[in-house]
Amino acid sequence: MRNITKPILSQILFTYLLLIFSITAFAQVGIGTTTPASGALLDLDDANRGLLVPRVTITDLATAAPVTAPATGLLVWNLDIGTGVGFYYWDSAAWVPIGGSATANDWTLTGNTITGTEFLGTISNHALNIRSNNVDRMRVQANGQVTVGYGATNALTGDQFSSIGFSAVNGYTTNGYGFWGDATSGIGAIGVSNTGVGLQGQSNSSAAVVGFGSTFGTLGDVTGGVGAQGQATTGDGVRGFSTSGEGVYGDSDSGVGVWGDSTSFDGVWGTADGGNGVYGDSNSGSGVIGISTSGDGAVGISTSGLGVFASSTNADALQAISTSSTGALGASLNQAQTGVAGSSDPIGGFYAILAAGSGVAGEGLTTGVYGVANSTSAQAFGGYFEADGVYSYVGGWQAGPWTARKILGNGTVSTIVKGTNGDLLTMSATETPEILFQDYGIGQLENGTARINIDQNFSKNIRVDTEHPMKVFVQLEGDCNGVFVTNKSANGFDVKELQDGNSNASFSWSIVATRADAEFILQDGRVRISNNGERFQPAPGPMNVKRNKIESKSIKESKTKNVEKKERTPAENIQPKENTIEKVDSKDSDPLTKRVKINSNQE
Repeated sequence: MRNITKPILSQILFTYLLLIFSITAFAQVGIGTTTPASGALLDLDDANRGLLVPRVTITDLATAAPVTAPATGLLVWNLDIGTGVGFYYWDSAAWVPIGGSATANDWTLTGNTITGTEFLGTISNHALNIRSNNVDRMRVQANGQVTVGYGATNALTGDQFSSIGFSAVNGYTTNGYGFWGDATSGIGAIGVSNTGVGLQGQSNSSAAVVGFGSTFGTLGDVTGGVGAQGQATTGDGVRGFSTSGEGVYGDSDSGVGVWGDSTSFDGVWGTADGGNGVYGDSNSGSGVIGISTSGDGAVGISTSGLGVFASSTNADALQAISTSSTGALGASLNQAQTGVAGSSDPIGGFYAILAAGSGVAGEGLTTGVYGVANSTSAQAFGGYFEADGVYSYVGGWQAGPWTARKILGNGTVSTIVKGTNGDLLTMSATETPEILFQDYGIGQLENGTARINIDQNFSKNIRVDTEHPMKVFVQLEGDCNGVFVTNKSANGFDVKELQDGNSNASFSWSIVATRADAEFILQDGRVRISNNGERFQPAPGPMNVKRNKIESKSIKESKTKNVEKKERTPAENIQPKENTIEKVDSKDSDPLTKRVKINSNQE
């Protein structure tokens, strides 16, 4: 075996001497490179490795420990979380983080641990400016005023806090006050705008703007725009309370005195202990207008009188329109009362409601309740009724294929009759999987044969063909060889005795035939054919019903406000006469209903 030890040792010795010569000649060291940078004493070069400095735990940046007698500029990696993990160097007095100062008091991006005496700001008579994109966004003036907004410069004279922009100040809170302004003798909050809204309050569930004052709770003054505007998602845009005066008073020469607009709650809400909650008077326009996108346009509440009274001589007394919710909602919290009662030409000034109460009660001279569905392109019915899983569609079209229905439901078709003892009994109708007409009659054989002609009115409305044959049933009422039916058509059929018999026996008969398709003229003038040749046609299930919670709006606690108002002219002082409803139980009325007297006293 060849001895290779000597050559290897020779190579190592040669490399070592070469390295010493390089250090001596150039005073540079290169690790990982044979050409160290000329400006570096030590040049480390590696594609995937770095320099690892000593790791120590420094618990106090003001002391050298744990390093003993560190030289100025000594670099270490600090492992202590409390003082801050990272690179530190010794500046002869303290450990300084890389990029920091000798006292390490810079504000870091992740926050600082302070003792309570530190601050962010200036100690000279200069403002503190906060910028983004090198433009002032916020300025804390040397006199203590604060300005926020695009290109913020100086605060408005007299303001402690000024904000400039489209929405200059926005305050948000979960359940408190989004913005609170308080003043002993001046204005708690003021909003100024050249073209937009000076001050706007918005709340999801409570009052958007609340004002308390000895003179004006909330004052809106404008030359040509809106003096005060309240907007709320689900609460009150503007709310006014008064013990004896006006909760909200609006006056305008040519515009709207008071305007309420709400997306899902009350546009205007007025309550009064002894006067009018909302009073509207107009010579030519509308006294009161309530508009709401999805909530209440107007709400009237009364403890003993009428919540809302509407009267008209030649137009609608009351009209309710909604774009996305219920146009008019009537509800009674007493289950023995009626949610909505309607009457046309009430007899003797009375209208009828159920004694046990109902959601809707209707009474009219010819029609008590009227329902119509306007859709001509989808399944639609004039009425729908449901009680604990039993439901019925009434008066409409069932789609696929189109079939006209008078009643469609999952219960039975029944009638009520009187029994021998005068008690009421139920009888139910026969129902089939097809739409059928049925007729009955009697006949008699003459020399073993008889021709039965069907009533032409019946024939006109039945369909007899190969797919829809007519069924004839004969019951003999005399002695013969038996009979059979032949020559069936929509116009009639023949009955013949078996075995060429010639008897003159009498009989009764019944026929069952498919109802003929019917033609209907729709509201838009189109013609639709009702397909009556069905068998076990698929049926619709119950309609989807959503339960809307009825918010019981009670008269809320009012606060006294001395609000200066204009004197009303004589026309404005006209008060509507009292309108009362007197409940009277008539002895002669149906025991299930009660008569309510309508007493309309008006000018």
